[in-house]
Amino acid sequence: MKFEITKNGEVVLSKELTEGSYKIGRAGDCDIVLESSKVSKHHALLVIRGERAAIVDTDSSNGVFVNGILVKKQLLKSSDTIGIGEFQIRKPQLKKLKKELEVFSTSGGLALDKKAEEQLFKQSQEIEVPDLPSVPAAEISAGEKLISFVDTKLLIPFYEIVRVTDYRYLAAVILVLSIGAASIFSVTPVLAWGNEIVKKEALKRGHTIIKQLVRENYRILSKSKDFSMLTTAAAESEKDMLEVYLVDTKTKSVLAPSKYLSKSLNDPYVLIALEDLAESNSGEITKDRGDGTFVLAQSIPYYSTVESISEEEGEDTESNVPLVVVVGYFKIPKTVVGVYEPLAVSGLISLLLALLAFFFVYKMISHPISRLNEQLDAVLKGDDVQLSCVAKFKELETLTTVINFAVSRMKSASGGLASSPSGISGGFDFESEEKSYLKTVDEFCLGSTDAILVIDRDKKIKVVSPVLADLLSLRPQYAIGQNIGDACRDSSFSGTAIELAEKVISSLGENQTATLEINGISRNLSAIGHRLSNGDIEFIVITVKMNG
Repeated sequence: MKFEITKNGEVVLSKELTEGSYKIGRAGDCDIVLESSKVSKHHALLVIRGERAAIVDTDSSNGVFVNGILVKKQLLKSSDTIGIGEFQIRKPQLKKLKKELEVFSTSGGLALDKKAEEQLFKQSQEIEVPDLPSVPAAEISAGEKLISFVDTKLLIPFYEIVRVTDYRYLAAVILVLSIGAASIFSVTPVLAWGNEIVKKEALKRGHTIIKQLVRENYRILSKSKDFSMLTTAAAESEKDMLEVYLVDTKTKSVLAPSKYLSKSLNDPYVLIALEDLAESNSGEITKDRGDGTFVLAQSIPYYSTVESISEEEGEDTESNVPLVVVVGYFKIPKTVVGVYEPLAVSGLISLLLALLAFFFVYKMISHPISRLNEQLDAVLKGDDVQLSCVAKFKELETLTTVINFAVSRMKSASGGLASSPSGISGGFDFESEEKSYLKTVDEFCLGSTDAILVIDRDKKIKVVSPVLADLLSLRPQYAIGQNIGDACRDSSFSGTAIELAEKVISSLGENQTATLEINGISRNLSAIGHRLSNGDIEFIVITVKMNG
């Protein structure tokens, strides 16, 4: 399908487009680039399916026009002209062919027969029009590239999910995923920090136990200087202290307890701890064995004086060396309650607050929508109601204004939607009212993105929207006037529609809903009755939600 783009009456671009979707706009990633300040970055979408084409406004700033009329979504005829900013898009007109036909038909009495005209028209369609060079796209900044990337890779797929998923479930999934991600990225370092605190506190307690032994044995050595009286009894009752010794620093032999007197100290961590303790002034040493246990060593302040030769000056010096060292194997306790209980409590509180926030957000959004839905149901039933938004939502306020405008047009077209008592017609032309109402609904269907069906009390089809015709493969010209069960090949849809219509009639026009799988996708259906001025429900409007 060939299209030509003109600006100020001059053709600036000609394109042969196959079946598919083509983005039109100012951005460089568009399929058809229109360089103008009046054209949005992503202005519109041109959709081609077989021999049909449609134009869709993608929330542009200056709108899309078809034959000078502002549209949101419009099926195109062969003679339609699309207006976008300063540009016009249309199928090429065969002006040259028409001129030749006029010349042949008027010159010298010579006229083309019907077969010759058809042949000439066929040849004109086969003429290839060379593509004119496209207008070079403007250089795109890094910020615009980032925004375009986010739109195409993140937001557009997200909008597609929103079309088929209830926003409440989607919000709950986003909430759970965000809490999970927050837990992964925040709890992990907090746990490491908590483990470090536990280790420090546990080692501090272990050294306190060792220090108690140091004080007790220092008193023994100070009074009797009898190494056989040294004891480790104060530490043997501690469950986290696996083993504890009193070690002679000279011979590296065990002095106490008596059950380990013959034990040979060959643990490299103990030997390293003794060497570090002799060189250190801190009086206590900690060595991590890597298996969850630590070697703790403290010297008893009972020294012997030894002579040594200084390496730097070559002079004899004296130094005090501790005679006895307390060495213990200490295990870090795995106490979950002490460390992880505060984290668990904080996590539960965070989850509770998040769920509470979700509840309030859901109520904040659903309440004005439900109120608006109730008002709209009352209007469709014929009540004289002015729609109003009960919350300060800009989008809902705009939608309310649009609906009120549409309702006012329907009232003016049908002579008023307010119902009157049955039997009091006052000579009103109900047939004219029905035609006016159906015409108004038919015009409304052209701009609606939902699939709409109108049937009467006898289940005969009165209006089929273009969206519903595509969804169910219905041909309105054959379906209108037939019973829904005979015209629709989808028996599940026709059965559900008849069931909804019966419920609407029996409930005196109340809104009825159902869920049905259509073409493999679960759709929400709603039905509402419409009263004419005689007070009877004459029509049932069935809407198939296409956006969730």
